Amino acid sequence: MSSREFSESTASKLVLRRRFGERRKSIDPVAAAEASVETARLAVGLPAFTRARVVALFSPIRGELNPLEMVDLAESSGKRFVLPRSHISSRGLTFHLPDIDPTHIGHRGCAEKIMAAMSPGAYGILEPQGARVELAEIDLIVVPALAYDLRGHRLGYGAGYYDRLLKALEQTLERGCRWGVGYGWQVVEGLPYESHDVPVDVILTPTEIVRCTGR
Repeated sequence: MSSREFSESTASKLVLRRRFGERRKSIDPVAAAEASVETARLAVGLPAFTRARVVALFSPIRGELNPLEMVDLAESSGKRFVLPRSHISSRGLTFHLPDIDPTHIGHRGCAEKIMAAMSPGAYGILEPQGARVELAEIDLIVVPALAYDLRGHRLGYGAGYYDRLLKALEQTLERGCRWGVGYGWQVVEGLPYESHDVPVDVILTPTEIVRCTGR
């Protein structure tokens, strides 16, 4: 299955989640790490990243590309990175600073320091322990998904956390500041979506910057 050959846009999201999830889990960790670095190199060269003062990332799970590699490659002059905590009772996310020395940002090994400073949260995903940062302060957000389509629609994990988050950020984020990251085969022609879904503006893969047509 190539990145543009997927045609089952009417199939159930459950089937699609299983298919994409199984393929992603099978990826060799070394290959995943290399792909994460290549994706980060593309990301940090984009104007939206350069301008952003607060960048929201996520902790990778089950073969996901690791967006924290962007921290190692970023210019450290005042830029802050935040990561989410999940709240089961409200089905919502809050964003927090990692508990690290901010002067480490932009230096090799900072991503590893952030991972080491986090603790498992509600779903066993690593979460930051630092101060909370309000959503209105976020200038750029990178969101996870099992797949994306060319219009920017996401195939999420089913709980709706990021759907609600993107909706909440719809009025405060500039165009071009909602990003997805994934392997090339995770970008497909079409996915099932709802009319209220908020698409991402850009999808970054290890070899390509996909500017979505849905906005």
